[in-house]
Amino acid sequence: MTVWRLVARHEDAIEFAELYAKNGFIAVGWGATGDLRLSGIADEEQAKALVRRTHDFSPSSVSNGGLSLWRLYGLMKIGDLVIVTAGGSRRQVMQVTSDYYFVDSSIDGHYEHRRKAVVFPMDPDQLWQISGGAATGEGRYTALIRCAKRVKLRE
Repeated sequence: MTVWRLVARHEDAIEFAELYAKNGFIAVGWGATGDLRLSGIADEEQAKALVRRTHDFSPSSVSNGGLSLWRLYGLMKIGDLVIVTAGGSRRQVMQVTSDYYFVDSSIDGHYEHRRKAVVFPMDPDQLWQISGGAATGEGRYTALIRCAKRVKLRE
């Protein structure tokens, strides 16, 4: 399975990491894009263009946001593992249990783009080591990055 690292970035990032575990989901922001299932995007470049049209941020932020959205929406699979990082430390491992879905920000605050996930009983630092850390070329400031190695764990 693929291993991802997801960073919660806001000032209340640790609270969001705890919210993920408590409520069974992982998520990224960029909510002004709306529901990606309705957007017609089919690849990373289209995701970046959508973020560029809907958000007024620096080019690097828009690029990283589009990349993270595409990964959550188009590349992540049910069963993948996600190392959730917040406040400068790896907090927990979550296992993806659903396809992508969108929660309107007027209903539930930040991090509108989501997948259901459950806490996976593994030390996040150990999984980071087993998976080889960040894959070559991954951006330090990208919210959702792929780890270097796929892993096969006993269930």
